[in-house]
Amino acid sequence: MKEAAQKNLTRLIQSLPQAFAREAEFLHGEATENARREYIGFCEEVPVFPLHAPCGDEPYRLVLGRYANQYFGLAQAAEIDSIRAAIDSLGDVTDVERELCLAAMLIASTVCTTGPHFAQPRQALSLRGFKEIIERRSRSVLWEFELALRRLATRQGECRPFRKVTNLDWFDAVEQFDADVGTSRPAAVYFDPPYSKLQYSRYYHVLNVLIAYDYPSVSGKGRYPPLEQRFSSRFEFNAGSAKREFVRVFETCRSRNLHVLVSYSDTGFIPITDLAGLMKEVFADVIVLSERIRHHSQGVILGDGQGHVTEFVLVGRP
Repeated sequence: MKEAAQKNLTRLIQSLPQAFAREAEFLHGEATENARREYIGFCEEVPVFPLHAPCGDEPYRLVLGRYANQYFGLAQAAEIDSIRAAIDSLGDVTDVERELCLAAMLIASTVCTTGPHFAQPRQALSLRGFKEIIERRSRSVLWEFELALRRLATRQGECRPFRKVTNLDWFDAVEQFDADVGTSRPAAVYFDPPYSKLQYSRYYHVLNVLIAYDYPSVSGKGRYPPLEQRFSSRFEFNAGSAKREFVRVFETCRSRNLHVLVSYSDTGFIPITDLAGLMKEVFADVIVLSERIRHHSQGVILGDGQGHVTEFVLVGRP
């Protein structure tokens, strides 16, 4: 894989040697206010790579064309593309081995991304922020990939391994789970639905693209794919649709003699008292657990009096 990755990376760097060299000066030079202003200009003027899939023997360049100097540095984007090229070049490997490599790629990309998530790119609005950005973008995705792959390859299997992982609609997933566990009871289903209109997919849309690697069109500050290609949930439309969906969840699981655990927040569409009431109409026993926690913003602790929420877990037992 190293040879295939290096071949792709070399060709990308040779296509724009001055841009890659200039980035290296920023990442390994002195972090000053003047450098911060110049780096902002560099990021805005980053060369545009073709957005279409490569033709013939052209190198992989999806991440460079969409996320360079946004969620990743220029060199990091080229490294991710090159890792993906190496994975796709693998010949006689099992599905498990290929998925292991893809998982390591996601781990490395997450470790090296500029911000704490993929909802929107982080900006160098202050000298402190600039220093944090160049620290993250100085990290080698190739090195992190190899480290993650070695760790995954030597990890011991779980004593109670996952039977199956799916991306089905929740109703189909519950039906499949019920069929898998058969008559074994007690059995429980855990739901962690969206609380608001904010689509959860905005926090991992880049990772989805890295796996699909299908060269989607992107737009906006967040480099999001088209709306029809983003995952959405009936829990996030409005309070009315969310309530109807919860009723369907509770009745579906109760009819199959399944316990239900729901994670929710006091900032959600539906008041906790209303959600607990819906659950009590269906289940014989309902328990409400809560914990006061403090959220962060872009990985930074908010000021006094900010970010405090109460997270709940509601348990319904047939």
